[in-house]
Formats: sequence, C-alpha cells, structure tokens
Amino acid sequence: MRACATATTGTGSCAPASARFQCCSMTGFCCASGCTGATSRAIRRPTARTSRSCCASRCSAAGRARARQSRWPRLQHSANPGRRGRTDMVNDISSGRISVIIPAFNAERYIAETISSVLAQDWPVLEIVVVDDGSTDRSAAVAEGFGQPVRVIGRPHGGLAVARNVGMDEAQGDFFLHLDADDLLAPGAIGCLMAQFAGTPVPDIVTGRFTCFHTPEMSEADRARLALPQRPQHGHLAGSSILRASAVTTFGRIDEGYPAHGDLAWWARAQDLGARIRFIDDIVMHRRIHGANMTLTRKAEIEASRLRIVRESMLRRRKLAQAADGQPA
Repeated sequence: MRACATATTGTGSCAPASARFQCCSMTGFCCASGCTGATSRAIRRPTARTSRSCCASRCSAAGRARARQSRWPRLQHSANPGRRGRTDMVNDISSGRISVIIPAFNAERYIAETISSVLAQDWPVLEIVVVDDGSTDRSAAVAEGFGQPVRVIGRPHGGLAVARNVGMDEAQGDFFLHLDADDLLAPGAIGCLMAQFAGTPVPDIVTGRFTCFHTPEMSEADRARLALPQRPQHGHLAGSSILRASAVTTFGRIDEGYPAHGDLAWWARAQDLGARIRFIDDIVMHRRIHGANMTLTRKAEIEASRLRIVRESMLRRRKLAQAADGQPA
C-alpha cells in the first residue's frame, strides 16, 4: 500500500488535498486512511482492497451535490419514445422505503458479512428479505440471528430466479436492491444510489460499478486461475442496482426459465421496453470470488444463457420496431 497526496473519491473531487489516502496496488483505488466498515473488515489482509466508495462519508455536501449534478446527463434512454417524457413519478426519496432481497443457498459461510454490509449503510433499510432456497447448511439460522430488520423466508430449492421473485413478492418497500449472499455492499452505497432518484427525469433503475476480490483463503494457483478484472465493472441487477418496485409491475418478473442470469434477462427486457436507467461511476458493491461462484462453476450454462438473452432481445426489438412502423409482427 502506498500513500497518495491527493485523490478523487467516488462521489467527486471533494476530499481535501491534505487528506491522507491509501491506494491499493492491485486495484489503484484510493481510500482515506482510517476507513472502516463491513467491507473493509471483511476483505482486510496484507494487500487490503479498498475503494473510493468508502471515502463518501468524508465528502462535503456541496461536493456530493456537484458530483450528482455532473453525473445527471449519464441517464440512459431506451428506444421507446413514448416513455421519454414521463415525469409523473414521485421524486421525493427522503422517505423511500428500501427492501434488500438476498437469495441464499448454502451461504452460511458468507451471509453474515453480507447482511452486516447492509446494516452498516448510512441509509436505513425497511427490511432485509433473505430467501433461503432450500439450504442444507445453517444459512437461515445465521440470518435469523440478526433479528429485525432481517426477515427469513424458507422454501424448497427452486433456483436463483425463483428466489429473487419470491423475495420481491414478499418485499414491502418502494425500492428493491437485490444482493447475492456472498457479496458486499460498499459503505455508503445505498445513499449514493438513492440520491440519483431525486429530481427529473425520474429513472426506473440506478446502477453503479462493482469490484471483485479473492477470498483470503484462496490458493495462489486459484487466484491465478480466477483472475480479477483490472477495472471496476458496471453491473446489472444484483448488487449494484436499485430499482423502483413499480418497475416490476411495468416490466414483469424475472424469467424463471433462466437457471442463471435471470437478472440479466430481466434487465435486457426492461431496457428494450423503455426503462429509464441511470449509470453512475461510483463503486457500490464488492463481488467475492471464492471458486464456487455460479458464474465460474457453470460456465457453459452461463454462456448459453447469455446467447439466449441476446437472441431474445434482438427479436423483441425487431417486433417493437415493426409495431412502431405499423407492420405485422
């Protein structure tokens, strides 16, 4: 770790130049020294991975406001012009109720850290809905041990997409945040995402970036085999996004025909049908790489799902274009 004289935080250049920062030699991201939080505790080791997002609490209100204003044009519009002028949604997010939905299948090892990263947020959540998808370990017991606002729903094993839908069916919030049971929210992530729902035009979905980290117990051989992305990635639904609950009514539930990547299929459908999606550059989630991740153990199935999503999106867009031109589908 090396010290930086200056740094730009995830919410804008609002940290004082005199502040002392630590930069991770592996990611290049800087964090004010002394940062704490569930994320930094969970991944602390000799080469601790820190991110700009954990510096958000040090930023001035004026700096955050300037950063939000500068990022506002990043709102992405989809191809449906009928929805572009929509401003009828409620913009006051001060009382926005957030439901965090965590599907869990044999996640006993990591779920406590995941829940703790939610409870450590500076924006209170209405509830954390843990859907125990037929686990054979103590995932449910660990989650229940937190008490309110954690609520555990047990069900037979049905897969990730089914568990996400069950969570949304049970959730009472006005906004949903899906989070996998082995990942971690960055400090300040919810407040950072929610700030983007203020004003007009009003987005349906706000999404930030995520980083990846290896679990400390992974061997050097596994670390080399499962190389980490060199730059923060933009996510889709799980972990790095908050969506309005009304978006599920508008764009439908997650397709349970996808054993994996159902959230990506939902994202593609929502975007094709005119969802307003705002992308921000802040790091809001840390994805844990431990060798048993679904995207690593079921690569052929994942790749087939991605190709299917692309094909379905192309067909859907073609039909929408034909309908707009008055042509038969």
